Amino acid sequence: MRRRGGRTTGPLRALHSVMKLERAGSAYLAARERRHRLELMGFAGAGLVASVAASLAVNPLVGIVTGLAAGSMAGPALGRLRNVRAGRLGEGSVTELLERLSDDYFLVNDVVLPYYAATVDHVLIGPFGVMAIETKRWAGSIRVRNNRWRVNGIPRGDVARQVTDGALAVREFLSRAHPELGRSLLRWVEGVVVLTHPLCRVKVDRTWAPVVRFSELVSLIEAKEPRPRYTPELGHMLAGALARGARESILTA
Repeated sequence: MRRRGGRTTGPLRALHSVMKLERAGSAYLAARERRHRLELMGFAGAGLVASVAASLAVNPLVGIVTGLAAGSMAGPALGRLRNVRAGRLGEGSVTELLERLSDDYFLVNDVVLPYYAATVDHVLIGPFGVMAIETKRWAGSIRVRNNRWRVNGIPRGDVARQVTDGALAVREFLSRAHPELGRSLLRWVEGVVVLTHPLCRVKVDRTWAPVVRFSELVSLIEAKEPRPRYTPELGHMLAGALARGARESILTA
């Protein structure tokens, strides 16, 4: 057995206190999954009804054509449902991974904040400071150059810029929630993109925020220098503020 930064590793790791999950999350993506599933079922039901009606009113061939047309409309809905399910899988795997950290750390998932349109997948608070984490479960070739993203050759939105904006929103929220902390929070909050699919190949050249594979995340966190003013009590206070802010934002949305 050995200790690193106050954390127990080795065979007795299970006896050590683990990272505290302040907000389990996944409610946002679960709601989106339900919405897309109902959307897909609606397309399928409408297509079946239209196909049968056309078959009875005109002829079976017209019914088949009508059914195929309805099926083509359901395709995008199926794609959205698959994307949401992949997102839930990626976020769940990151939560499980971070449970390896010690109880000096606090995790808040699905953070929705006032005046910020997007959702921050995870906010991890610990001795290093505060980290906003954006997860993507993309397989294949991922290339980032000068903040331009391509996945298997297809242009994508700038995920690193998204998580940077999320980190700024987290910093602004915490600064307002706890003004007594002063300007120290300006240096505490950062953003990281985590690619969770095991079959992704990543090449990064200049981007807004660090981009790491799933297997590299814990090493990145443990390598960071601790903040002198950090205490578990402070971490609990910040995590509680974020969890309350997320709940209130959802209730007032």
